[in-house]
Amino acid sequence: MPVTQVLTITKPGASFETIGDLFEDLNSIVDSDYFTYIQTALIEGTIINSVSFTENSNTATLTRTWDDAKYEDFQTNWAAVREANGNAVTSAGWILSGDSI
Repeated sequence: MPVTQVLTITKPGASFETIGDLFEDLNSIVDSDYFTYIQTALIEGTIINSVSFTENSNTATLTRTWDDAKYEDFQTNWAAVREANGNAVTSAGWILSGDSI
């Protein structure tokens, strides 16, 4: 049965014109191997991603629906990287709520 992960990310004081601008800022902080892992999973179809964002906003909500096996791999093999990413992102001024990044 698929697993749903919901994450809301906010950068107080920022105003991103597009979702691309928001992700450019965020992705400059997170581990590049992690970013590649998520992108590969999206291409493979083992994650379905939905993003809610309003123009000129500082907040996005990501809803990821994971294939069971891929989610287990994500939880087991990427735990340390996810924790480091969370720490790096919050140190850069982002607020995370919901599931881990």
